[in-house]
Amino acid sequence: MDVEIAPPGRVLLVNAESASLALWLDAIADGGFTVHVAGTGEEAIAHLGLQQPDVIVLDGAVLGLPVLATYQQFKALATSSSIPSTIPILTLTPASIPASLKSALESDDDLVSCFQPQTLLPLVQTLISVRRLRQQVSKKSQELHAAVSCRQQTEQSLRSLLHAMAHDLRNPTLGMQMVIKNLLEGVGVEPQPCPEVISIPRSTLERMVQGVECHIKQIDCLLDAYSCTAEPLVLQRQLIQLDELILAIGASLQPLITKDQATLTFHIAPDLPHVYGDPCQIRRVFEHLITNALKHNPPGVELAIAARVEAGRVRCSVKDNGVGIPADQCQQLFGLHQRGTNAGHTHGLGVGLYLCQQIIEAHRSRINVNSVPNSGAVFWFELPIQAEGDEARELAIQVGQP
Repeated sequence: MDVEIAPPGRVLLVNAESASLALWLDAIADGGFTVHVAGTGEEAIAHLGLQQPDVIVLDGAVLGLPVLATYQQFKALATSSSIPSTIPILTLTPASIPASLKSALESDDDLVSCFQPQTLLPLVQTLISVRRLRQQVSKKSQELHAAVSCRQQTEQSLRSLLHAMAHDLRNPTLGMQMVIKNLLEGVGVEPQPCPEVISIPRSTLERMVQGVECHIKQIDCLLDAYSCTAEPLVLQRQLIQLDELILAIGASLQPLITKDQATLTFHIAPDLPHVYGDPCQIRRVFEHLITNALKHNPPGVELAIAARVEAGRVRCSVKDNGVGIPADQCQQLFGLHQRGTNAGHTHGLGVGLYLCQQIIEAHRSRINVNSVPNSGAVFWFELPIQAEGDEARELAIQVGQP
């Protein structure tokens, strides 16, 4: 096992007296430190602004003041210059000082000592070791705090997910339960000669099928979202005539658009090139963005789908003129189980936009949203025009190119 060995450290000596400075240098010569010397407090502060040492050794008489005044003035200079207070200061005095003065000069980081050549090196090494240990503890504390915060967010997301699942799955189930009970009790059905036979209207069966399909769709979305977190999304790529795909998606969603009294227009550039991607997954992205706009806006919203070439890729967008999204929520919307504040009157598992992002990123492209509250939203994404690398060579073989 490799063990990382920390360097001995950097030491800043603040001493203007050449004789005692020579003694200091000799005392710490065996420590292997990188040593810098400053003759005044101002020189020391200027050096600290360029490179921070691991410890400062301060001559108690360097400013020509009493020891306590020297220490306090140096600390004031450091504080006014935004120098970290965690750099320990070892103040050296030519002789022993009273205990009251010693306590005023010492803190959690700083020490004061009468200069003795044989003790200076161990003191400097100890201060450096203590500082590094505190830095490690601080780093670990920050990592622990971040981990706890992440866990709390995850737990909150799970609680929100369970609440959404309970609501979205329970209400349709209760509806089907009521329909079945009414059928069993003969409510809304014509009497039959045989009581064991119940005549069920086609419209009732269709509503029940729609409810079951809604359940299956939500469960499939949830499974897809979590499979994306476990392993990369696998795409079945091919060349796609995107304009035809967009028009087909619009036609398939027209009943839903009509039901919401919405309008859908297309702005597709002429001679739009083929894109290289998975048509089923791209369809899912368009369908979710369109249904999302219908779900989170009042009836009568105007929708527009656009596609054009931009910077070597096809840029697609789904635009609405609805309620819009606050700027601070735009990026959060693509997180797992994230829902905007405008979703208060709707219900969902908060996985749709997350899945859209996973699909587009699997195409090595980007997806994002631009929005201003009360001015609508534009969800846009890019698609590659042609394959890259090994995929391009494989595609060339498939279409018979040399």
